[in-house]
Amino acid sequence: MAKIAVLIAVYNGAGTIADAVKSALAQTVAPDVIVVDDHSTDDTLSVARAAGEGSDRLTVVRQPRNMGPSAARNRALALTDADWVTVLDADDRMAPDRLEKLLAIAEAGDWDMVADDIKRITDWNHLEDYRRQWRETSFGQIEVGFSEFIRENHRDICGDGRELGFLKPIMRRGKLADAGLYYNEKMRLCEDYDLYARAIHAGQRFLVVDPLGYYAFDTPGSLSKAHSVNALEQVYRADQAMLSLPGLDAEARAALKAHRRLTHRKWAWVRLIEAVGERNLKEAASCFIAPPHVIGVLVRGILQHFFDPNHPRRAKSLSPT
Repeated sequence: MAKIAVLIAVYNGAGTIADAVKSALAQTVAPDVIVVDDHSTDDTLSVARAAGEGSDRLTVVRQPRNMGPSAARNRALALTDADWVTVLDADDRMAPDRLEKLLAIAEAGDWDMVADDIKRITDWNHLEDYRRQWRETSFGQIEVGFSEFIRENHRDICGDGRELGFLKPIMRRGKLADAGLYYNEKMRLCEDYDLYARAIHAGQRFLVVDPLGYYAFDTPGSLSKAHSVNALEQVYRADQAMLSLPGLDAEARAALKAHRRLTHRKWAWVRLIEAVGERNLKEAASCFIAPPHVIGVLVRGILQHFFDPNHPRRAKSLSPT
């Protein structure tokens, strides 16, 4: 039995999946690697299988239909009995000793989840040229509690695109299973944020450390940047559900409400833009049945779009705060 399993959910990733699989199989701790193809329409399945070069540590399966990254990861979780699991995105790679270092830290400190800051790059031939995902300066090791984790996923605090939920920790599989924790299969955005938050609330200890070799390629228009109406609605619903968790103190509730407000504004704006584009006036009007902070964002966005000469003239390019 492998000590750790690497879970890779992929959809139409034929151009990147081979390098992701190879970097996982090359880890010094010899992990199992489980690829779940989310019903791709390209050659992802065959490319992923070929990347293993016959390794018995690689499992590749295909979803019966496109079900989203959460369902794919849950299927991967069901296929392993490893002590630890970690996610690798299909267009990312890892340094060969990354998992070995993370496991040593986790076991030495009895941590349940350990994540290293991500190195974001624009050229695979120059790994030394990167920006850090969460914090630009070294911080050593930081234990992150529930309230802090929620706050560090609010762009006004951590910076847009620097949310802590983007990190890819190693996680004790048994602890997740014992607590009944799995990915929310309704979510296609911020599904990691939701799982990590619920795990921390359930008492699992989460440590973040300086970068150890997770490399993410900055690709314009990646899934994590595509905010559909339904995806944003499900993030809002997830925050709403977490507000019902038992034992939340005032600080935790305030952090969750702030994150929910931010998501609600984004969700309402995208709803409005889609409704206007479809000439659905009834749906557009319903967007204004909302709290004042949401209505204010919609009004400001409309005024900017139509009356600000320096503002882009395409509504979908707006990003209200």
